[in-house]
Amino acid sequence: MTNRFPVASGAVSVLLAVAVVAALNRTAAGDGYVRTAGAATAAMLVWCIAAVIRRRQWAIGIAFFLGLLWLISASALGLQRRLDPGATTGWVAWAVALMAASLKARDDARPDLHPAG
Repeated sequence: MTNRFPVASGAVSVLLAVAVVAALNRTAAGDGYVRTAGAATAAMLVWCIAAVIRRRQWAIGIAFFLGLLWLISASALGLQRRLDPGATTGWVAWAVALMAASLKARDDARPDLHPAG
């Protein structure tokens, strides 16, 4: 592995950090259970960010899976009209960007997937 920090891994970290802020912002006005769930979500995302920064291979897979679940959730909430169309579009775009960055980060971290030649 090289000493440089791949751009795709940085993008994954930034996208997950956006989700941390959004989770805390969305749940701040709720009751105790909602705030606890928001704090747990934020803690899990911060843990994943730390693992991505430390270049753990499994963290990239978890980030992709989180993006996939977020895509499904945002789509379902949009179809049920629980999210307005702008928020739905934003979260779907965020989830697709996270999944794409995760795939790129995986490719950057695994040079054996692309043999020279």
